Amino acid sequence: MLAVFLLLHIGSCSWSQTTVDVNDILFLNGPSRIQVTPPLEIGEAGISDSNGQRFAWRTIWSARLSNAADQQKFDSLRQELAEPLYLMNRRLRLGDTRGLLELCEKLENFASRLSQEDASLLALASLRGSFQNHQGEIAIVHWLNFLRIGSASSMAACYPEADISEEEVESGMLISVLPLFFDSSRARTALSQLDRSVHQLKESTTGDRVYRVALLLACDDIEEAQRQMISWPVAENPALKEWQQIFALPIELQRGTADRDTIVSIENDLAEFSHMGQLVARFWLAVTQSTSSRTDRDFRDAILIWLDIAAESGDRHPNLTAAALFRAQELAEARNWTFEASRIRSELMEKYRMTYFGKLAREKR
Repeated sequence: MLAVFLLLHIGSCSWSQTTVDVNDILFLNGPSRIQVTPPLEIGEAGISDSNGQRFAWRTIWSARLSNAADQQKFDSLRQELAEPLYLMNRRLRLGDTRGLLELCEKLENFASRLSQEDASLLALASLRGSFQNHQGEIAIVHWLNFLRIGSASSMAACYPEADISEEEVESGMLISVLPLFFDSSRARTALSQLDRSVHQLKESTTGDRVYRVALLLACDDIEEAQRQMISWPVAENPALKEWQQIFALPIELQRGTADRDTIVSIENDLAEFSHMGQLVARFWLAVTQSTSSRTDRDFRDAILIWLDIAAESGDRHPNLTAAALFRAQELAEARNWTFEASRIRSELMEKYRMTYFGKLAREKR
């Protein structure tokens, strides 16, 4: 009898262990598999088990669970969350931004309830997708969301193809998106969303302040832009002092005419500006040059300045490049230099037709 009891007891333990091994398993992207111990918590934030193991949806491929209700809930959330997050993860690692925004749209309603890891991935994918679609104003909102969520440095390191440096994370200034915006409608949308993002950041960075003022300028709200800049701690932050100096020029231009002292000050300090600052400052200096031109030689010099900016900016900053080409084309057309205007338009349409100024050029024809 004792032998029979022991045999049954051992068999029972072996069967119980086999049930867990076979049925309560997560198959992770990798690929790998891991045993989980019920009861399980399955929700938008991921999966956790009774042993304290936690798994974000981006890490999960599939599951085999012993509880039918758990399996049903998993299958539903896997389709809604794990699949789009898996595709985002894969495309970002490959540097493939096609279709990213469509994937991100599927997760918009879940964004606030995702785990930190999954929310960071969503923000990063939204950022790269918006930038690829020439939506710099909206990209900035996703960039600040990415910083707000936390673990930005480690996430950026996981996706080197996203091309985000530690310096960008610390400053909040994203090199690929200049604080120079043109679409007033998108700028207003971005500002309303930006308010929510910035208020949740632990500390205001240079990027928080600079991008907000650039968006205000795109909306022609120069009074609020000035009010914001007055509160900047320029004494402790030289970068803010640089941008305060640069933004003075578009503010004066929107009021009528740029002050000569402002122009000379920027020209004298231009070489000391950051690369981003130089590009934006040169753009506004070129606007001043274009509006003050009087002779054919002045106008030709202005066109050459625009083309020089476009050549340097290139594909790295497509919105700036398109803006420079558009301005050069307009100047050439105004002077009836049809050959030059046609050549410039051809480049704008060939390479940058999907930018704000590319679309504007198409609408004018």
